[in-house]
Amino acid sequence: MDVRVQFVIDFMKRNLEKDFALSQIATLLNLSDSRLRHLFTAETGVSPKTHMRKLRLAAAKDLLRSSLLSIDQVAMKVGWRDRSHFERRFKQLYGITPAQYHHSERLNLLECGDGAWFDSSLLLHRRRKPDDAGTCYDASGSLRTGLQSHSESQPHDR
Repeated sequence: MDVRVQFVIDFMKRNLEKDFALSQIATLLNLSDSRLRHLFTAETGVSPKTHMRKLRLAAAKDLLRSSLLSIDQVAMKVGWRDRSHFERRFKQLYGITPAQYHHSERLNLLECGDGAWFDSSLLLHRRRKPDDAGTCYDASGSLRTGLQSHSESQPHDR
């Protein structure tokens, strides 16, 4: 990859929350705006603006999955100033709204014992048997060894 294009990509990744003009970066690289845009598109297959949008949306997706930030906070942290525009672009790329994604990711986590978290796509369920305090089982009923339910007093499935 052209080192100038790699510089732009690295700059974008480090500055997701900032608004900047491509002309500023072009000046640093001693290129015209149009030449930098042409080089970037030839190397990556997308325009710098599209690439930046995808980087921001990917970072937002990671934050929605891994942080306790609100959707507004996530949008601001990755450089979106308008929530409705952020939501439209997120849905356009991922097929669901940020709120739907955030909610689904919260539902995909189950706690089974001492702070260990497991993805519900593994189909883990909590069940209570007369002889235990709530052990984690998979969908087939097989015991997930060493995993204790964090809620010994509340028998329930999740």
